[in-house]
Amino acid sequence: MELNNELLLAVPIKDNEIFELLERLAATEEMFKSPVSTIRDVAELTEASPTLIARVLGEMRGPGELEQMVGRLDEHDRRLLDVEQRFSKLEKQTQHVTAPTRKNVPNVVGSTVESERKHAPKVEEPPPAAWVENKRNSEIKKEREYQTKLEQGQEYFIKFWAYIALVVVVGWILYSVLTSPVSSPPISPIVR
Repeated sequence: MELNNELLLAVPIKDNEIFELLERLAATEEMFKSPVSTIRDVAELTEASPTLIARVLGEMRGPGELEQMVGRLDEHDRRLLDVEQRFSKLEKQTQHVTAPTRKNVPNVVGSTVESERKHAPKVEEPPPAAWVENKRNSEIKKEREYQTKLEQGQEYFIKFWAYIALVVVVGWILYSVLTSPVSSPPISPIVR
């Protein structure tokens, strides 16, 4: 990588790095009474090349972030390769152990061994009593919840229609009262 002096002259230097940098370049404290903040300033004070200053500064700072990330990635790659190797070994061992074994059965058409093997009864164990009881209890509980919801729905349905009927009756009564002809009571003379 070729270093460009113009690019190097603009690289900032932290305050805590300046003293160590100048010590390494054999500078004295007298040389930097004014604040120094870039490689250009140090190069002007020390008359050292920006490349030399950048190299010394790089040594002081240690590996950069990029180099650290590359190191971490290399470590992760190594670990991944190790895991892959172990997995492939385990896979080979598993295949070796679980290889299907075949019984020595004659392959003759109509053989009694072959026909017995095809029609062998299957033995099924009944489920444990506790499991059956739990299953039964959960089904009963679900049925009760369903019945409760159904009853609540029926009650709501009945109440709804009862309110509708009440509103209709009250409306019919009010309508009939308001639309019926009002007859005046007969006027009778007042006798004194």
